[in-house]
Amino acid sequence: MSKRNKKSIFGFTIVELLVVVSIISLISSIVFAEFSISKKKSRDVTRMSNLLELQKAIELYRNENNNYPSTSNQFWSGTNVCGGAQVIGKGYGATGYVPGVAPTLIGSLPEDPQSSATRCYIYRSDGIDYMISAYNGMEALNPNSGPHSLDRASTNDNSIAVYSSGAAGW
Repeated sequence: MSKRNKKSIFGFTIVELLVVVSIISLISSIVFAEFSISKKKSRDVTRMSNLLELQKAIELYRNENNNYPSTSNQFWSGTNVCGGAQVIGKGYGATGYVPGVAPTLIGSLPEDPQSSATRCYIYRSDGIDYMISAYNGMEALNPNSGPHSLDRASTNDNSIAVYSSGAAGW
């Protein structure tokens, strides 16, 4: 056997190497896509959890004060800009977008896990009824599945909300 034939037995052809690289690329793209979906689902779960915690704090406020924290029937948010929604930016402190609940009834008012000009929490109350919404928030999950169902707000398919019975039409 010549020296040349021995080398070809032990080496890989360029086609074989390209096939292996293609397979590795395909597998890594599938894994990356699944990781991206997992991150979106995680943020959605955080949003739903935050809304339910805010709902509890708002109901505690009502039990203590016989009314809900009022925003004079206007939408308040932690920021002035929220996806085109007409909101008044109030921040996240004691006088934040849900007035009077932080820090006594809830440690601090939550901020959307991917807070931006297009995603935020908004709150509206006339003192009698209230609505708290994750505006344009849901990325991957159906909020109506699981142990706690949340309603989709009527203004945006990606928004979810918890509210009192009188605020259902807001």
